[in-house]
Amino acid sequence: MPIWIILPKRNICSYLKTAAWPDKNQAFRGLSGEIPVIVYEMTVQIRVPDFKSGRQWYEALLDRTADFIPHEGFAEWELMPGCWLQVAEGPVAEGSGPLRLGVQDLEVERLRLSEALGTELFEIRTREEIPVKWATFADPWGNAIGFFEYLDETEKQEKIRMIRAGKCRT
Repeated sequence: MPIWIILPKRNICSYLKTAAWPDKNQAFRGLSGEIPVIVYEMTVQIRVPDFKSGRQWYEALLDRTADFIPHEGFAEWELMPGCWLQVAEGPVAEGSGPLRLGVQDLEVERLRLSEALGTELFEIRTREEIPVKWATFADPWGNAIGFFEYLDETEKQEKIRMIRAGKCRT
């Protein structure tokens, strides 16, 4: 089952209703009163000491091969338009993460990872004031990774619909 990344509630798409980027003549201003930094793409990098096994592990995690391999020791997956996960050969960054990915069904993914990657059946957590349930686990090199799932089925399905349609929330 493919993993879907859930769009944040606030994003750049609401500012891009026209073909032009905001300029000094438009009303939108950041906290400073100036035109804010516009983030139009992002990457998150995870390092693994053994690239070959790291790439295989992340291919199994994401249930697909890398989208881009620009050079030896480096692979990228575009998880949603403009959002890239990079796996690079190198020392693990201690104390970082977790990288949390939104999924359709946390229980299904938990079982799939146990079977496909031998991960332990990690604990699924909830809190009354948080609209998601989540779980955290680690890759074989100690990088913290997590999944989350929206509790409100209508909200979850709307986010998935937007991603499949290639649309942003406005």
